[in-house]
Amino acid sequence: MKTHVGLRTRILVTSGICSFFLVVISAGFILSQLKNALLSTVAMSPHIFDAEDQAECLENPEAWFTVKPADGAIVYAYSSETGKSLNLNAPPMLDLLWERLQSGEDLAIKNEIESPFVAWTESQTAATFARRVGEPGICGVIQGSFASLPPVRQAVGMSYLSASFIGVFIVIGVMMIFTIRPIARRLRRLSFAARSVGLEGEYRSAGDNLRDDIGEIALILDSAHSRMRADAERLEQRRVALEQHLANVAHDLRTPMSSLHLGLQELQSHIESETAKDLLRRTINDSAYLMGLTDNLHLASRLSDGADPTAGHARTDLGELVDKIELRFSLLGKMSGVQVVAARPDKPVWVICDPFIAERALSNIVHNAVTHGEEGGNVAVVLEVVDDNFELVVSDDGPGVPPEDLSMLAERTFRSDEARQRDTSGQGLGLAITHEIARRSGWTLEFTGVEPRGLQVSLKGSHIG
Repeated sequence: MKTHVGLRTRILVTSGICSFFLVVISAGFILSQLKNALLSTVAMSPHIFDAEDQAECLENPEAWFTVKPADGAIVYAYSSETGKSLNLNAPPMLDLLWERLQSGEDLAIKNEIESPFVAWTESQTAATFARRVGEPGICGVIQGSFASLPPVRQAVGMSYLSASFIGVFIVIGVMMIFTIRPIARRLRRLSFAARSVGLEGEYRSAGDNLRDDIGEIALILDSAHSRMRADAERLEQRRVALEQHLANVAHDLRTPMSSLHLGLQELQSHIESETAKDLLRRTINDSAYLMGLTDNLHLASRLSDGADPTAGHARTDLGELVDKIELRFSLLGKMSGVQVVAARPDKPVWVICDPFIAERALSNIVHNAVTHGEEGGNVAVVLEVVDDNFELVVSDDGPGVPPEDLSMLAERTFRSDEARQRDTSGQGLGLAITHEIARRSGWTLEFTGVEPRGLQVSLKGSHIG
């Protein structure tokens, strides 16, 4: 599993590494200067080679050397002419120091004390120094070596090492307080803002007005949110206007379409030609479809606006509604050779639902059964009551729907292949609206295949008496 390292951790680690290297480099430079200064001071000290040492060296140069316990140094005498020591145990004069002495660098004099020359070994833990002393001769030059760093130098080194680590933590702490935490806080606000950009009433601006990259991103998010909300409001206004226009058109069409349908039915009784009757029958079917479509469009607009079928506890008698549906669609079915029959309890079956909406829900189911029925077929509408629940079943012996398509019947614009072949008009809006009405009313809508053929649609819910 991949581990994600946050920005705060990255900045913290980077600042720690940089601080550590900065302190180490500074420590190396300062310690180097400290070593040189310390050794120069020791090498120039009078006690390194005083007058007594000078006299002893001149008296017995073959055996002279001195040990300075206070400094941890061993000093030998060398000839100022040859750079050689008469003491066979003395180490050779370092070429670097001898070249400096011979080149005249030893002429640098301060306060009448000739400056020493110091050469460090590779380990950087000890050093060798040389300088001219006294009169030229066999004891005119001395060379000394420190066996180890002077105690003072060691103490200073350990103190500086401790101070270095303390400095690293101080630098990290300062960066954490004044750099990392403010950046992390700004990024966290930016993240919260990004999650809700474009959402109405939920967006909270990062409020970052600093003129840097993060502040620029915050301004871009604010601008994007404002633009998205403006676009959303314009689209919502267009949607509301379109649905309102659609509702107005559907409402205006309803009355003339009903009048046209009744006129066509009345005209049927005055026509004797079979050809004319067949044409008139198709025309009446189309007018019935247009009437249903007009009502569905009107209702779809209301549902889109959030209409609640149960608002105000509006009541509908399903028994009376079944009688009304039977009368209406029996006339329509008669022209197509489809018989529509209904059965219901003798007592009223009251449900909480707007009467117009409930009628539309049932009409869509029955109209669908009659439209897709075949000549000589039957449509049965049965309303039953069990305890506090009702079940309204509409069954037909038409071509039915394949089992794999049953679950999609309530989807808007879905029509089975058989339905398309028998009737090319319509887009399956009716059953989708019925399904939405059932959902908002607390009912259930189920589709079941009937053997050997046909479709059964069940509408179930609770009633109030």
